[in-house]
Formats: sequence, C-alpha cells, structure tokens
Amino acid sequence: MESLSGLSEAEYFLGDTDPGVGNGATMLISTADNSIAASTTFGTDFSTGVYKVSVRTKDLADNWSAVTTDYLVVYNPNGPRMTGKRTITPSLVNGDFLVGLNNDSQTDTAKFGFSVKYDSQQQISTNSDFQFSYSTGTRCNSTNPNNPPQNCHQLELNSSSIAWLTTQGQNSAEGIFQGTGSLVVDGVGQQVIFRVTGLDGERLDSSSPDRFALSIFAVGEDPSSATPMHKINTTNVAQGNVKIAD
Repeated sequence: MESLSGLSEAEYFLGDTDPGVGNGATMLISTADNSIAASTTFGTDFSTGVYKVSVRTKDLADNWSAVTTDYLVVYNPNGPRMTGKRTITPSLVNGDFLVGLNNDSQTDTAKFGFSVKYDSQQQISTNSDFQFSYSTGTRCNSTNPNNPPQNCHQLELNSSSIAWLTTQGQNSAEGIFQGTGSLVVDGVGQQVIFRVTGLDGERLDSSSPDRFALSIFAVGEDPSSATPMHKINTTNVAQGNVKIAD
C-alpha cells in the first residue's frame, strides 16, 4: 500500500526480460481507507509452474521506483503435487548460510516459489518449477564515494529440471524434491543441484506451522552427504504457504 500522495501508475512484467520503464503491463490503481493500491488479475491461460512477477510504480513527480519481484505459482489441482510460495527472513541463528548473510540482526528477505507434480504417466511434469531469490545490502545503487553501497549481494536460483518428488512422515505431511538449476550469485552463474524440503502443517493438525528448507550443492556432489554451498535451514512459515496434495 502507498500513501495517497505518492502513487500515480504501476506496471508489471513476467520473467527475466525487462521491457523497459513504462513498457510493462498496466496495473489497476485503486483507493480505499485513505490509501492507494496497485493490483492486477491474471487469466486462466497460464500453464502450471512458477512465474517471476516484477512490479514497479511511478509517483506523482513522475519518478519510477526500482523493480520489486515476487512469484506466481500455478498448479493443476489433479494428481500428486507440492506447491509453495512465501517471503522469509534468513537468519544465522537459524543455521542459514547465504552470500551476504553475515550478522544476527539482518532483516534482508528471501522469496521462494515452487510447483512440482507427477503427470498421468507418473513422471515429473515438465511444467514443474522452483525459483528462489535473496538479496542483501543498503544503498546498492549509490555512486557517492562518501556514502557507498554496503553488503550488496544477490543470489537467484532457477530450476532447469526436477528429478523426483516424494512425501513421507505422518499423513505424508513432509515433501522433498530434488533437481538441477542455474545459480547466479553476484552476476556469476553456475549449474547446481538443489534439494527442497517442505512441511504442510495442515496435514498434521490445525496449529502446526508449514516449513521450508533449501540446500544447494555443486554438480557431482551427493546431497545426502555433502555440505551445501548455500542453505536455508528448516524455517517456520504460516499454514497455507506449503501445500501437499495426493
């Protein structure tokens, strides 16, 4: 939400290709309760998968904001599947280790989105997808030598294939999937193996939180025994953000 004095236009685009300022898809501007919001409605023609959505807004002085991103998760309600989407705050206290995560008081956030399922032939659907991003720092666009950027880092993981998905535990509440993908850290890319673990708390009871964990490994390493190069330890999130369906 934005102050009534600040927002005049908003736009979005899908994927990694930025069409340029002012060339994105127009969003609806609406006002309510002394505030203003930008929104859009997506159609039903999306295939299952995870879509990166980038948004920027323009204020009344014609200044465009920086791009902010989130993920749109689309899934087929039929057949075995695991879906999830959430913004989380990595923490050293939680046992996480990521580029740019270097003190206990950091509030830099990460976002994940995934949709993984088997098709009618019991093969992982080609529409299955997983995306994860994390950025840190302040004044990252500054060119002022007296006020330089501080701790600016960017990590983004996009899956290229999912190898398998399995569920386990009480009421099959825990799902695990593994795949390969492209990891880009501060502009440097490499192929990696990743493993994601999610817990659907609603399969246990009415109060257990959902959980998300991610480990990223170099190609050729065994995720069952190797030490990951980046890791989000099991992180509690509100119920409804990780879903497992038979």
